[in-house]
Amino acid sequence: MMWTVDELEDYLEHCRLLQSDTTTVEVKSGRGGMPQSLGATLCAFANMPRGGTVIIGVAEPDFAVHGVDDPGAIESVLADQARTLVEPAPFIETQTLYVEGRAVVLGHVEGVLPHQRPALYRGRPYLRMADGDYVMSANDLRMVAVDKLHAREAIAYDSAPVPGSNLEVCDASVLKEAVAELRSATPRLRGASDAELLELFRVVDSQGQLSVAGLYALGRFPQGFFPDLHISAAVQYPAGEEGPRTRNLEEFYGPVPDLVDGAVAWVHRNIGTDLVYGTDGHLREVPELPLAAVREVIANAVVHRDLGPESLGAGKFVTVRLTRQALIVTSPGGLRGISVEELRGKMLSPVAVNPRLYTLSTKLRLEDGERVIEGQGGGMRVVFESLRKAGLRPPALIDTGVRFTVILWRAGRGDDEHDAAPHGANASSLSAPELRA
Repeated sequence: MMWTVDELEDYLEHCRLLQSDTTTVEVKSGRGGMPQSLGATLCAFANMPRGGTVIIGVAEPDFAVHGVDDPGAIESVLADQARTLVEPAPFIETQTLYVEGRAVVLGHVEGVLPHQRPALYRGRPYLRMADGDYVMSANDLRMVAVDKLHAREAIAYDSAPVPGSNLEVCDASVLKEAVAELRSATPRLRGASDAELLELFRVVDSQGQLSVAGLYALGRFPQGFFPDLHISAAVQYPAGEEGPRTRNLEEFYGPVPDLVDGAVAWVHRNIGTDLVYGTDGHLREVPELPLAAVREVIANAVVHRDLGPESLGAGKFVTVRLTRQALIVTSPGGLRGISVEELRGKMLSPVAVNPRLYTLSTKLRLEDGERVIEGQGGGMRVVFESLRKAGLRPPALIDTGVRFTVILWRAGRGDDEHDAAPHGANASSLSAPELRA
């Protein structure tokens, strides 16, 4: 992935705004020559599905371009480090750009193939989080192992039975709605009893135990069995400012429809409104972020999150964070069976990480009457189109392999030089082409 000078300058301007580099890009000054070792960073980028980029010749904290004296030597050493320090060695593409006559070296590291992960540096696997490199935890490694499985070998965690559960722990109204929708959508099963229907759709097993999907979608309080099946939402302020770091912290519980409704309503309460004239000439208050996009992003995070023991048993839950610049929604588990590029495409087929939960979610409705999941693979098109119509930038999509983040940018906000990304969330974890989009 080659950069242009304009892309580099746009990216550095964004870093100045955030006072930080990002998840997919590492900036080094290169004063005195090549940094002694970039092994951990190169390894972390190799473990990311889309890889990452190292920029040498730019100094923090102001991200001033001072350049390097011998760009050819820097490119050579950078390629050599990728080849000799990381196992298996990732492909790296290097280039030199000149900004105001100063040489800046870039090296784009391609992610290794899924069956080759995790890549190792000095025998240890590294993961990129925010703008740093960290040794993978045991849970991260298990998630990588699951991702390596072929689709037909993958474990359907949402079909697993939940010991101690039964239909009595379901929300009666949600269960009734689901049964009616499943029956009407399947003519062959219209004569089946409720019990038969629920077993055929793997809501319950032959012993009457709920599946993880059944509990999550229909349970009165699924978090009683799995505390991590909740959503945490908060407004966050930059590090270094006086006053509280967060406000309006809320956690949402209940089945899938309640989680989505609660989180979307929280976003609506905490974002601003704009006054807009409609085609009829009347002035209306319109949320600064289109709620259709907000709903789709949150619903996708809830339904497509990882439901394996490495997530549910490890304190990993869906988070919604609102900064001055953006709404950031993160879910446990990377993309499965689809890439970021495909999500950005116009022709997108539905891909279900949790097929049983996905099916149930296409039958359940939210407070506004919309289905939790549309079910035809068009959810991301709704996000892109509604943002375009609102005059907002396209969303940023970040897949680290063990978590997936969507960033919806706010309009005309976060332009102050002190509006840094929240610590640990990094609201701008994207590459130059994503910034350009």
